[in-house]
Amino acid sequence: FYEGCDGLKTGSADASRYCLSATAQKDGLRFIAIVLGAETSQKRFDEARAMLDYGFANYRLYPVAKSGAKIKGEIPVEGGNLPSIALMLQGDLTLLMKKGTEQSVELLPNLPQSVQAPLDMGDAVGSVDVVLDGRKIARIAVVAAQAVGRQDFADGLRRVFGRWLFQ
Repeated sequence: FYEGCDGLKTGSADASRYCLSATAQKDGLRFIAIVLGAETSQKRFDEARAMLDYGFANYRLYPVAKSGAKIKGEIPVEGGNLPSIALMLQGDLTLLMKKGTEQSVELLPNLPQSVQAPLDMGDAVGSVDVVLDGRKIARIAVVAAQAVGRQDFADGLRRVFGRWLFQ
């Protein structure tokens, strides 16, 4: 009798009274309600309904990071055939949060000033710490979003002449 309910188990005994475990899912969010020792059969259903209603009304899934998402800006490359490369996140992270508290999540980058060539796409470059209320709760890897090779003689000449011609 609950929208989204997809699992239910009831039971009763003199010692444990009326019990119930129920699961419900809405919008990709799943909650489990466990009721032990209810005085009546109806009371266990009412209590489970109240718990599920509270969960769906007050909590939500908050997508913090999506694998492949580009990080703003680029990082300089030393000795590479490109002057800088883009970076991206490697890993998904979704948090269950009380509605309205999403602003308490901070993303703090741990990145070097520059990277050394060569790099393949997907090579680890650094990380981003996920901080909730001042406490680190997760770390997401940051990787190269593109490959960069070593600078060769022709690349060096192009850079020198390019700077000289456009000064």
